[in-house]
Amino acid sequence: GGGSARRWETALELFKELRQRGLEPTNSTYNALIAACERGGQTDKAIEIFQLLRDRGVPLNVQTYNAVIAACQKSGNWRKALDLFDELQTQGLRPDAMTYTGVIVACQKAGLFAKSVELFYDMQKRGLRPRMITYTAAIVSCSAAGMWETALKLFEELQLRGMEPNLLVYHSVIEALERAGQAEKANELFVECRRRVESAKKARRRERAALDFDDDDEP
Repeated sequence: GGGSARRWETALELFKELRQRGLEPTNSTYNALIAACERGGQTDKAIEIFQLLRDRGVPLNVQTYNAVIAACQKSGNWRKALDLFDELQTQGLRPDAMTYTGVIVACQKAGLFAKSVELFYDMQKRGLRPRMITYTAAIVSCSAAGMWETALKLFEELQLRGMEPNLLVYHSVIEALERAGQAEKANELFVECRRRVESAKKARRRERAALDFDDDDEP
């Protein structure tokens, strides 16, 4: 939004001011600047700053890579995201859960479903815990690639980890089951999804009623 756009412009101004005063920004300053550009939708600016750091021999950490991979993911630049993912490992850095989430989502959005699922399993092999957004991207990819059994397995796994499936996850798993001729299981999940939506609506109505009641209590 407009706020994000203004924030990245402010961040760039502060950055320029630091440089003009002969002060060398720290890694965390650079990371914050790249993240501000990413949030403001300024992918080219984020990549430009990243390349400036690299050219000047500034030691880069995994957070710097994560910030620029997130910017690439948001703008649909999956090739650059994957290049950076490979590069950080050749630099001796270890990708973390955030790094993996960035490339998994980038591949899923680009229709590289097999690559997205491969990265998801690679992430788990490294002992990293996927977030809800990571599970969503992997399940959407499994569904699109016709891997209904894997989609179902991940759907069950995320719930065992205490996460609540979102509507996109339900839709993707149900669609994969229907295409695979698993009508009974698809229907079972459809009923479960509808029940969850209804109970969430009821909970919201109760919250609103409680707030109205509190307003009535005001002197």
